[in-house]
Amino acid sequence: MSEDTPSRLNGNGKPDPSANVLALVRAGLKRQDDLRKQGNKYTREMISAETKHTHSMGNLRAWYDEKLRVKESARIDANRAGDAAQLLALATTTQTTAGTLAATVEATAVAVRTTMETTARTTADTLKATVDPILKALAEVQRIQYEQAGSKAAVVEAKDSNQWMWATLVSVGTLVLFAMAVLSGHLK
Repeated sequence: MSEDTPSRLNGNGKPDPSANVLALVRAGLKRQDDLRKQGNKYTREMISAETKHTHSMGNLRAWYDEKLRVKESARIDANRAGDAAQLLALATTTQTTAGTLAATVEATAVAVRTTMETTARTTADTLKATVDPILKALAEVQRIQYEQAGSKAAVVEAKDSNQWMWATLVSVGTLVLFAMAVLSGHLK
């Protein structure tokens, strides 16, 4: 068929573009399908490569961890052997020192106890002799202060009542002036 056959002409005598449009649509859809297939294939290949890499890295880490664990265990065992020898020497020295110290502590405790008792008695007597006169003088000072405080309280009470009266008068006067100012502003 040629392009000018009556079945390919539209109502105004020009060629109908429908067949051409349909061919382009089919070609576009085929292209999208091909791209989608290639994209899916690429994604599968990337996932496979990533999985292989992850397994490879896991095996490498496991191998390295095992070597590290063996070396660390050997290092700790060597440290423990050295520590055991040092502990044995320290225990022997400590036992000798403890025996010597026990004898010395008993003698020192008796001497210190006797000295502390004597010092405590002497200090208590000296303190009592020093503090008794101070306490008597303090009692006398307190008595005088109470007497003076009572006489001052009467004078202060009189002053306080006068001050309150004046403060009250000033406050009331201020309120009256303020109220007059506010009312005069509203009345204008």
